[in-house]
Amino acid sequence: MGPKADQIGMLFHLAARGPDGLVVVNLWDSEEASEKAAQDPEIDQARQAMRDSGTATGPPEFEHYEVNDYRPVSGA
Repeated sequence: MGPKADQIGMLFHLAARGPDGLVVVNLWDSEEASEKAAQDPEIDQARQAMRDSGTATGPPEFEHYEVNDYRPVSGA
């Protein structure tokens, strides 16, 4: 995602390849920050680059969940 996402409020980013394609989990400091990132042209360019390279297919799907527990591990 890059520095722009950090400025908007991204706390955590994970990308993993599963049997059905790429799965991305982003943790934002608020749902509003997530929505702002979804509309940001610079971040959209990164998503388009992923589609162009074949890393991702189709438009992204967004789901929001409230995090009940988040524990960063020191040294990880």
